Amino acid sequence: ADKKVNISRAFDMDLLRSSIEKGSLALEKVDNKDIVLVLGKTGTGKSTLINFFAGKKLHTTFYTSILSGQTDVIKEVFEASDPLNNFEIGHMKKSKTKSINCFCRNSNQKILYIDSPGFEDTDGHEMDIATSVMLSQVAKKCKSLRFVILINYASLLEDRGGAMRAVLKVTRDFVQDFVKEKKSFMFLFTHTNEIKNIPDSL
Repeated sequence: ADKKVNISRAFDMDLLRSSIEKGSLALEKVDNKDIVLVLGKTGTGKSTLINFFAGKKLHTTFYTSILSGQTDVIKEVFEASDPLNNFEIGHMKKSKTKSINCFCRNSNQKILYIDSPGFEDTDGHEMDIATSVMLSQVAKKCKSLRFVILINYASLLEDRGGAMRAVLKVTRDFVQDFVKEKKSFMFLFTHTNEIKNIPDSL
């Protein structure tokens, strides 16, 4: 049987163009810089982590979301009292980050932290394409490149290894020999407070 093609939503060229244009502002700052690239799926805490790197005071609060228009879900989340511009912390499944953004602790430092939309972003293929284009340019222009990859710990149980497959795909996109380059990678597991009834096998 022929495979069905999902044509429910047209490809949004304006979204693709907008994301690349906004990302170009960050791209101008990466020349000859040591880059720390913060990666992860939407909702893993990338923007929260960069606000922490920036010395912003984080506090816990409670966020209420509605599932399927009926069920209220209340969860404890982190907020920044005075978040960095363009690094707003989101608490929904939909990504708040629409393009790559960069942060440098001070003008004298050569280390630049880059946040990006989550891979397999909730805004669709347009964001994935724009992010891939921008990150490939980051890799070409920077002096050195290191990675902080965030993984939602709960996803290890919920999506049958999908989170790890996505991580492996990202590493293959950037390095040919992971064993040789492994010291350039740091993996952080987030949302561990949401895990309940962890199987003994883990």
